[in-house]
Amino acid sequence: MRASSVRTLVIILGAAFTYAGCLGEPPVEKRWTLLELQAAAPTMGDPFAAGGAPQFTVQAKATYREIFSGFLVAELRYSDSLAVGDVFLDPHTKDKHLDVARAVDRVLQSSVTAGRNAKAVVGFDHLMQQADLSFTAFDPRGRALPGYGPVGSNGTFFLLLYLAHGDKVELPSGRDTLLLDPVLSTDLDVLSTGVEILPAAQ
Repeated sequence: MRASSVRTLVIILGAAFTYAGCLGEPPVEKRWTLLELQAAAPTMGDPFAAGGAPQFTVQAKATYREIFSGFLVAELRYSDSLAVGDVFLDPHTKDKHLDVARAVDRVLQSSVTAGRNAKAVVGFDHLMQQADLSFTAFDPRGRALPGYGPVGSNGTFFLLLYLAHGDKVELPSGRDTLLLDPVLSTDLDVLSTGVEILPAAQ
């Protein structure tokens, strides 16, 4: 091969590697399983202000990046240790999916359930699933919950969407219940999401 041809080939290869390096790896939402809240209600005010047991609805979308078998969970959580603004939960903020997932991890680890719905799912790379989830919530404030103790009344509600592993177990009463083990973003490449139930507008 002539020297001029070799130089031309080196230049072409160098340009190709430079171009590939500029591109970098795809954003995290293209590499990790992505959960999206397409619609959720209610998301404003004390959900129990009017008394009774409010109904929560979630329109969810999951885009999988690896094989997963378990549950897609929509859940209302209450934390008496997290105040409004303590965590970053804005599912519509671009390029903040991992920050939101880490915030969901924190909420799950420092809160109690106030109602949920779980749908059994099986996902694989590039599969997209839509799901409508609804449930009736209950107010945990002022209660003494097993494994948690008395629940305070000056905390914050969060509406979360996450993946979980789970098993059905039989209670002493003979009824079946589903025990869920949430999948954190530190355990699996999954971008959970959620919204903070903000105080009602004045």
